[in-house]
Amino acid sequence: MSVSMGDINLVEGKNIKIFPKDDKNEIEISAPISIKEVEPDTEGNIDLVAGKNIEITPNKGGHAIAISCKSRDAAPVHTGYCVFKDVGPGEIRISKPISHGLELGDVGMVLADELENQILIGDREHFADVEDFSVSPALAAKVEPGNKTLMIFLKNLDERERTFVVRWWAIQAAKDLGRCEGESLPPEEIDTGVFDRSSFDQAKFEKSQQPPTDEFNTAKFSRSVFS
Repeated sequence: MSVSMGDINLVEGKNIKIFPKDDKNEIEISAPISIKEVEPDTEGNIDLVAGKNIEITPNKGGHAIAISCKSRDAAPVHTGYCVFKDVGPGEIRISKPISHGLELGDVGMVLADELENQILIGDREHFADVEDFSVSPALAAKVEPGNKTLMIFLKNLDERERTFVVRWWAIQAAKDLGRCEGESLPPEEIDTGVFDRSSFDQAKFEKSQQPPTDEFNTAKFSRSVFS
């Protein structure tokens, strides 16, 4: 330490570098490091380079660097909606081609009837006796992989003229698992774990307005569609 007229000098020690920054009235003190035999440059810096499935995001305001890993099998999902105005009873409407914004390749579609405060998906015609469901439109989608577009087909099944808002989700296939062969098995060896459609429709939701019980609207559960 040397003292002259009230000053104190900063002296570099072992593995310590001092960088005065007169323009910012700052002094930077750093320790050069070695990461797996990667030496810093002449200014003591080591660059972070994004590798495969790695994303590096500098945050200057937060004085931080975010390093995140992107899933290799992540399937991006895009969404949007299409409005069909004043569709008459039984009328069929087809949307113009809609860009889904995903890459070329296999893209799956999910369609739903979007109301003001809820989204309804599925075969609602089988639940006509349930108060929560109105008459559903018939919905279908056509995907053009080469053009990155989809088209929505809608048929009004209601007896009234209606305006429909159809919400769509486009899902990019993350991995193609290839072809599989359907086997022909005897009915007694098939275990589907689904409702038997005949007994399900037969129930007609007779208890839909009653308090919930352990029995699902009197519909019988069958372990095989062949029962």
